[in-house]
Formats: sequence, structure tokens, C-alpha cells
Amino acid sequence: MQINNDEMTLTWTPLNIGGKQAQKSPEQRQIDKIYPELAAGLHLLRLARVTGASDTATLGDQSDPFRPRYAVNLQLLDETGADATNTPEYNAVPLPVPLAGAEGGLYQFPPEGTVVEIGFAQGRPDKPLIRQTMQDGHALPDIKPGEQLQQQRAGVSQRVTVDGSWQRETDQTIRETSAARTVISDTETRTTLVKSADSTTVLGTAKLMAGAVVHLADGDYAIGTAVNIVMRCSTDRIGDVGRNDVLTVGGNLTEKIAGIRSSVAAVHELLAPSVRLGSAGVNVLTLLTDTLDVLQQLAEQTANHSHSNTVPPTNSAAIAATGTTAANLNKKYAPYIA
Repeated sequence: MQINNDEMTLTWTPLNIGGKQAQKSPEQRQIDKIYPELAAGLHLLRLARVTGASDTATLGDQSDPFRPRYAVNLQLLDETGADATNTPEYNAVPLPVPLAGAEGGLYQFPPEGTVVEIGFAQGRPDKPLIRQTMQDGHALPDIKPGEQLQQQRAGVSQRVTVDGSWQRETDQTIRETSAARTVISDTETRTTLVKSADSTTVLGTAKLMAGAVVHLADGDYAIGTAVNIVMRCSTDRIGDVGRNDVLTVGGNLTEKIAGIRSSVAAVHELLAPSVRLGSAGVNVLTLLTDTLDVLQQLAEQTANHSHSNTVPPTNSAAIAATGTTAANLNKKYAPYIA
């Protein structure tokens, strides 16, 4: 309202139901006609809320404008962050893919309720796309300046610390598949708890070099090979067997001992078709047969001897029979002496 002397001028602007100017100036209408994306605000950064994933993808699926697959449904937000009531829900809006390539890239469907930044290709309302995801309304992980973090949830993450160290953790399973693997490290410490079976297949040669090695088994411990087993000990070898020790050799068993071999047992049995005991040139066990030969000779000499003033012994037959017994013992035990 303007009043000038006796003149009063009234001016008014019609408003729409949203409280905004219902009519635009001729200049604005001309610009809107030439640049409709400006009138719709499609050139501005818009925020939207994820309402859910629209599809899933498997290896080899093709992404195209009609079915992007890696996409979500969106609800546009107004200036206050509330749902825009004058726009419908956008379906199957493509998600951004860092390092995108054929069957490659970094992928993760944002959870429902995530705020995203949305744009429109060529200013066309039928070509919405998500430019990035925002953290608004979500709890933050533990992160410091200078760190890098990739985290699915608390306890499942991969982190690069400020000093450059890598930390990887999960409360589930880590499964790796590769044609070859090479690990080079100055130092390494491992602690592994295997609650089931553990199997390793090495087609080549497996080498273990350590300051000390300790093997402990609650059950059986088995070692087998199709060819030879070679063992070398520079100092002492100590064995402790709680019960029996059984050794089966298909061929020969050879021991070379530079010092003394001591064997202490409650009972010691040595069973063989032929036994040798002694040095390389002398078998001590031949003393048994040699002694029997001497006994036989003594028995014969005693049975046949006589003196100048006497006759032969009256029991010469019994003495000769004793000599025969010694000969029989010689025949019995001689085959067992090598």
C-alpha cells in the first residue's frame, strides 16, 4: 500500500499453497522456458535418503540404464532435511563405483536411511545418479587424522595406521585363493587356534628354519615317507617313551657308536638265528663251543689215562659218556654262533 496525498495504491503478490510466489516475472518465465533445469533446481546439489536396495548382482550381470542392478531407491529431501512431499520416490538410482571396470571396482550397498548426494545428468530429471554417500545420522568408527579405514562394522575392518602399519581383523572367516603366494617379512609372529582339521599340501620341498621347534600332540603323532628319512643331531638326543617302543626293520640295522653303549633292563632278550658278540676278528660266543671241545677232550683223556702201577679208572665208561654229552652240546649251540 502506498499513499501519496489523496492517492492510494495497492499492490499484491499471489502465493501458492506452499507460501511461495505463484506467478513469476516475465524475465523468470523466459529463463525457465529456455533452461527448465534451472526452474526445477536440477543444477543444484540435492540430498536424498536411501529407502532400500532395488536389485542384486551376480558375476557377469550387465549394468545398463534400464536395469543398473547396483542401485538403490531414493526419497528426495527438502531444504530442511525432511522428505520432499512434491516428488515421488526414485527407483533404481545407480550407485557410484570407485575404480570401476569390467567385473571390478569397490562395491557396497548403503544401508537403508543413508543420506546421499544426488545429481541429474545433463540436467534431466529422468537421469538421476548418486554422486556420493554421506555419514549423516550414522555412528562413526574409531578414526584418527592420517589413518585410512575400510570397515563393514565394528570388529570387521582393514586399517592403515598413522605410521603405515596395516591392521586387519574379523570375527568371522578369512578365505584367500591364489595360484601362488609370496610373503617377505623381516620378522613375523603368529598365533593360530585351529578348532578343526588343518591340511597342507606341498608339491615341492617344504623347509622350516627356526631357532627351536616344539611339536606337541594330544593324540597320535605319525610321520611317513615313500623314500628315506635322514636325521642329524649335533649334540645330544634324549628320548622318553612312557610305554612300549617297537621298531620294525625290513633290512639291516647298523649302529656306529664312538663311545660306550650301555643298556640297563629288567630282562634283556636277544633272539636271532645267528649271534655274534665281540670284535671284528673275534666272536666271544665261540668261547662256549671251544670250552665244550676242551671238556670233551678232557673227558676222553681222563677216561683213557692210566698210571704205571695201576689199571685204567674203573669209571672210564662214565667219563667217556660225559665227553659225548659235551659233543652233543657243541652240535646244539654251534649253529647260533656266527
